Amino acid sequence: MGTFKKLDDTTVTILKDENRSTDQDSQQAQGRHYRTLQEVYKRPKPNKDAVAQLLDLEFEARRSFIDSDTLKDQDRPAKIIEAYPCFKDLNHVLGELCRIVSKDNTAYIKDVKECWDTFQSQAVFYGIMKKVMKPPMRFNTEERAINMLKSLPAMFPSAVAPPKKLGRESEALLHVLMVK
Repeated sequence: MGTFKKLDDTTVTILKDENRSTDQDSQQAQGRHYRTLQEVYKRPKPNKDAVAQLLDLEFEARRSFIDSDTLKDQDRPAKIIEAYPCFKDLNHVLGELCRIVSKDNTAYIKDVKECWDTFQSQAVFYGIMKKVMKPPMRFNTEERAINMLKSLPAMFPSAVAPPKKLGRESEALLHVLMVK
């Protein structure tokens, strides 16, 4: 039926057989995993590895809950955080992104960060070379990224004029990438 693994004073049943005879058994197991996740996360210092493993086990039910039509679009983020307070932690959010996009690649987040760093350094170099950016001598990582995003319309001009005033830095990226 399954094996047991000790996680921070909580025993979690890990089902090896993914092709259970009925969906009800699977739903009950998902419900048990959710209740265990809530118990683990109520502790003052929840074990991050235990929470991550429970999030892995409870993934299908969570995605069904998030994708269901029972949640209104404007209420969806608040209801998700209410049901899963672990998503206030950036590491769990990145883990969920990894589960959604590339569940077989355990180094997905690391790969994305490396790609971003490579892109950012090349874009900054290109912006400096085109004289639309100044060298980022005293910028921290976030300021350098924001400066680079704001400079994208000048680095990669398009037939459509860039917005006169950017509401958010992401608008510069979307302006560059949009095909008109």
